[in-house]
Amino acid sequence: MRSNLPLSEGSLDSASEQRRKANIITGDVVDGDGMADIVLSNRLGGGASGEVWRGRSSEGGLSVAVKIMVDPEVGGGRKVAVLVSQLVKDFAPEARRFFCLVDRCCFMRGYECLIFPAYAMDLRRVLSSDQLFPLLAEQTLSIIWQLLSGVYYLHEIGITHADLKPENILLVDGDTVEVSRLEDDGIFEHKMVLRSCEIKIGDLDDARLPRQKPYFPAGTDGYRPPEVVAGLDWTNKVDIFAVGCVAYELFTGNLLFPEQGDGVLDSAGKSNTSREDTVKASSWDGITDHLAVSFVKAATTRNYKRRPSANALLHHKYFGGLSYIHRD
Repeated sequence: MRSNLPLSEGSLDSASEQRRKANIITGDVVDGDGMADIVLSNRLGGGASGEVWRGRSSEGGLSVAVKIMVDPEVGGGRKVAVLVSQLVKDFAPEARRFFCLVDRCCFMRGYECLIFPAYAMDLRRVLSSDQLFPLLAEQTLSIIWQLLSGVYYLHEIGITHADLKPENILLVDGDTVEVSRLEDDGIFEHKMVLRSCEIKIGDLDDARLPRQKPYFPAGTDGYRPPEVVAGLDWTNKVDIFAVGCVAYELFTGNLLFPEQGDGVLDSAGKSNTSREDTVKASSWDGITDHLAVSFVKAATTRNYKRRPSANALLHHKYFGGLSYIHRD
């Protein structure tokens, strides 16, 4: 069960202790529970609730991603991830292409494990790559459109992701190609670009389910809206704010609200650091597309009641011809 209390320094230490006790290493085997076992090969990352590893089926060598829930008390856990995956499959099948959904559940030394398809890398790795970033403008637009489309379908079935950030946005294909472009100064620039920018939204085990009360603190520093920082009740508009923050990062390579990491949340999930949730005019200097600026400003509207819905933002002029796509 998810705790309504924020992760304090002590709880983060506890998570580290849980990972230390689990002592997961390359070569560990996840019980396939009637299917082929999975042999862990390399660690991909981890958070407060668990670690994510790449593994291979003991039969056939199929590559998969395995999330090992070393601390099931943190986050929504296996039940939420499985339930959200099933709700998407049953009630929004057209949205499956936007999500990294749970394939099955297994166990390893008593720890619950979620098995997913294995994808190339997360968006954070792209943002941190001098070779790949900045992305081409059309690739940035495509990623934001896919992200917002996934959010739209989640909201349509009453689910809030509640923790959108580059680490939870996965690139399906990591292959690159070299392209040449004529710059304004008449010189050709050679650049490595992604062959495909298809994404999947992952980490659904912290999602807020229909009729579920808000928990605190939702999201991650740098992507939290003012209502969460203030410890107030929140709605699915937290996802819209996070999309705007991710979009800004794709445009500039910087966090829109880096100061969020400076404060500490108290036991009520409220920031004890006073700050103004407004953006300095200079923050927009790095974005030359005025429609892109307009999109980010709309998505990160301070008042959540005035913040647009996912459906409204999908019709923003920034998306050009994509804004005319009709969704039932």
